[in-house]
Amino acid sequence: MKKDIFYEAMDSLEEEQMADIINKIPLSDKPVSSEVLSEIQEKTFNKASLKPSIRKKKSNIWIGLAASFLILTIAVYSTFTSEAIMAKVKEIIQYIPGMGIIEDDLYTERYVLSEPIERKINDGQLRIESILNDQENTILKITGVDLRTFDKAFLIDEKGRKHEMSHYFVISAEPGIKWEGNCYYQGYIPRPESIQLFFMEKETTISFSLDKAETYYSYKDIGPTDSVDDISITALISKENGNLKVNFISTPLEGKEINSYFPSEEDVILTDKAGKAYELLTANNSLNELIFDIGEIEERKFNLTVDQIQLKYEDEKMVSLRIPEKGESVIDKEIELAGFPLIFNKVARKDDGLVRVYVDTYYDQYAEESLQSFSLDHTYYDHAPLYSWKVDQETGAIEYLEFLTEPEDREINMMIKDLITVKRGPWEFTILVKR
Repeated sequence: MKKDIFYEAMDSLEEEQMADIINKIPLSDKPVSSEVLSEIQEKTFNKASLKPSIRKKKSNIWIGLAASFLILTIAVYSTFTSEAIMAKVKEIIQYIPGMGIIEDDLYTERYVLSEPIERKINDGQLRIESILNDQENTILKITGVDLRTFDKAFLIDEKGRKHEMSHYFVISAEPGIKWEGNCYYQGYIPRPESIQLFFMEKETTISFSLDKAETYYSYKDIGPTDSVDDISITALISKENGNLKVNFISTPLEGKEINSYFPSEEDVILTDKAGKAYELLTANNSLNELIFDIGEIEERKFNLTVDQIQLKYEDEKMVSLRIPEKGESVIDKEIELAGFPLIFNKVARKDDGLVRVYVDTYYDQYAEESLQSFSLDHTYYDHAPLYSWKVDQETGAIEYLEFLTEPEDREINMMIKDLITVKRGPWEFTILVKR
């Protein structure tokens, strides 16, 4: 099914129908490949973004989240939503820790979890990354390590009443038991400042308090902000266990989005006025988060520099390439996506049944912006071939793709999408940290 048809079907559902379907969808503990995760994460980004040009009929954030839940659960086993929850910039801006930005034209009283909560269960670790409640709906983003997922989860209000939550998970394909997921409850929870979360199978209750989400009228009110061309980035500053924590957010972009605020740890540096650099303890791309060790200090001013970021463009194009019966053939077929050239140099049939497609992204480490990589959309094919790719270890640019094909195959069809570029700054932020 083409994705536009699928999305139209999603938009035709009412919110109650979405929640009902979510509750009836069976879960799975099967590992999910990184390729599938990437595909599903993209669909989550698209739906959670709530772009008015696509979703004029339903602009409520919770309908968008419910749609994301449904898309993820139907499309493959399960996965987690993006921390970027955005609508078009209007008047009110609220930052949701662990999720991102909500922008709305009407003020809605929302409650959030200010800091993550960790709980040791047997030999495993459960972490509640973020919570968002708006008196009509509640969503939790959670992770588990060395801990099995659960079948039932409940919110417990101040009167002891249990409210069962819909949920889904993705199990890591890496060694050990590791998962991420979301719990979702649609309904009113009285006094959300103090509620509990109960996991039935583990007979575990976690108590927490929620704080009102702060409201802002511009990104500059939230934190230090810098712009390069049309890309404006804001740094949210806080202290955690004596360390400096920085979370990045940005204003919506037309036809593209920020894929990573720091493609590598070498892309960011924190210094003080004397030029001393501070150790980067953690760089978490899924939370757009950096944590620096600054020690116990008095009030101090820091300079944070982000040298380059990654952008992802909303463009796609079908490419068909002939496969030689044996050996390799030079094709030098060039296409253009989002204004960037991409050339397919040659196609080679290998002895092990693989077909290798050599590509050149024209990557230039000195250019203001340069194409680095792309993805293939398998939803367009009934029987899509398995593929892998190799990148240059220094630049990260794709060098070739490899497909598992049959001996009689004479053509490869590829839907190229999700162009990833490196955009160079720098973006510079002045940070004032108080004791």
